Amino acid sequence: MTLPITGGCQCGAVRYALRAVPGNAHFCHCRMCQRAVGGPFVALTSMARTEIEWTRGAPAFFQSSSVAKRGFCRDCGTPLSFAYDRSDRFSVTVGSLDHPEDYPIERHFGVESKMPWLKLGDGLPEEETGDVEADPRTVGMVDLQGQAGTAMERWYTRSIVPVADVTTSIAFYVTQLGFTEAWRHEDDGQCLVAQVARAGCELILSSQWPARVGQALIFISLDLEILAALRQDLERRGVAVADGRWGYPLMILGDPDGNQLLFPYPSDTEPHT
Repeated sequence: MTLPITGGCQCGAVRYALRAVPGNAHFCHCRMCQRAVGGPFVALTSMARTEIEWTRGAPAFFQSSSVAKRGFCRDCGTPLSFAYDRSDRFSVTVGSLDHPEDYPIERHFGVESKMPWLKLGDGLPEEETGDVEADPRTVGMVDLQGQAGTAMERWYTRSIVPVADVTTSIAFYVTQLGFTEAWRHEDDGQCLVAQVARAGCELILSSQWPARVGQALIFISLDLEILAALRQDLERRGVAVADGRWGYPLMILGDPDGNQLLFPYPSDTEPHT
């Protein structure tokens, strides 16, 4: 099979290329996927998160639950992707591939929500969703779909971090800070924009504002126990961690360009080093 493998949305505003052959093609019948595509199931196939490149435009993302996001074209609405925040795998919709016929379905998932009038009869293995708490990717999952009509009222925000070299910055955030790369956009072989994420914190790294490099301040709030554990992990990795104050104690992380991530401690708590 020739690489890259390409696909995109219905209107053509968003295109992608896969640098590896995807696998685990399956139908998901869970209620969330049914709502996401407006049909009885969705067809997905996955690869390593680092193997997808958005070659034209970029998808919008909907936080369908507290642990996962779904990508779609903001212009025509085509469902394009699904990925857990705590996973190194990334799924694209089989129908968005240029040649979906090359990726036959291997199994059915979430069959406890399968429509009773849907007759499968294909002999493929069937699997229920099961206990989401048993899957480390879904621990603490909260369904965010259609909550009392507020879906369009939530402001989905991402901070833009101006950097000198996006590829270098990706390496720092992924290797040193434990982020994962969600997507990147390249032009003539040069990475211009990319998104990295960790536990709901999403940052867009961009080299398109050179005059603003090193000026970003990102404020991130964590529970005290989690912040203490993060600090220990970063110091174990050799990441430079500084202390500061902004009316209360802060833990400060600087990236290679001088952009800062600010983690506040409770006002009556001093950093535990």
